[in-house]
Amino acid sequence: MSGLPVFMKIGILPTNFVAEVRDIKWMNEKVASITYVVVEGKFEFEAGQFVNLKFIDPEDGTTEIQRAYSVASAPAGKSGLRFELCIEIIEGGKAGKYFKSLKVGDECKFKGPFGFCILPDSAKKAVMVGTGTGIAPIKGILEDIRNRRLELKVEVLFGFRHWKDRFYLEELNDLASEVNGDFYVCMSQEDVNELDGFESFENLKFVEGRVTSLLSRDDNILSAESDLYICGGSSMINEVREMGLQSGIDKSRIHVEIFD
Repeated sequence: MSGLPVFMKIGILPTNFVAEVRDIKWMNEKVASITYVVVEGKFEFEAGQFVNLKFIDPEDGTTEIQRAYSVASAPAGKSGLRFELCIEIIEGGKAGKYFKSLKVGDECKFKGPFGFCILPDSAKKAVMVGTGTGIAPIKGILEDIRNRRLELKVEVLFGFRHWKDRFYLEELNDLASEVNGDFYVCMSQEDVNELDGFESFENLKFVEGRVTSLLSRDDNILSAESDLYICGGSSMINEVREMGLQSGIDKSRIHVEIFD
């Protein structure tokens, strides 16, 4: 049993459930945070897992479509459970059309939880690398660390391209004040020295370049005793995973979620 994922050890299995939309917050032109409350069925999960959203094809009005989305919040009780999804609109996509028509009060069908991107109880240091909406499960894990007052060191690397693409910076800045660790914001196509407004995020470290560039420059981030979490595009994941292996991290302690 010791080799099983946490959710299997404690008996959390995927179930069908219905949740109502309670809040929709657009964080930039393409990314939204959606808060749901479970109204039918039971939903329990571990921080870092994902759910399948089921919706009717907005084009033909009959076909059921499923899309996977990581939960961007920590578990919060057994009754009237709230959870958050972080979604990105892909122009021309069916999911994009669905989310653009979504409104507060709508009821949505889900199945979950799924996934293995879970913090083990034995973790002493965690390095979490997320690009784009790949930060979603990492945010959930960080909230769980804060809520449970876990004593471990974290290194968080959040990457996106342009300053206009930013989201969750306020939330990460608050978490950085309550969780022991360093929080880096990496912008691959922006000159940090020419930005205005980032000074208000006093708990975040802004750097120019990709997350992999920072890992290459700073040998102190990755170490053999770390649990490594990588969430984002497959190319970035493969590159960071190889860096982790070269740093001596056992492959069983490298956890990935691909957001292609």
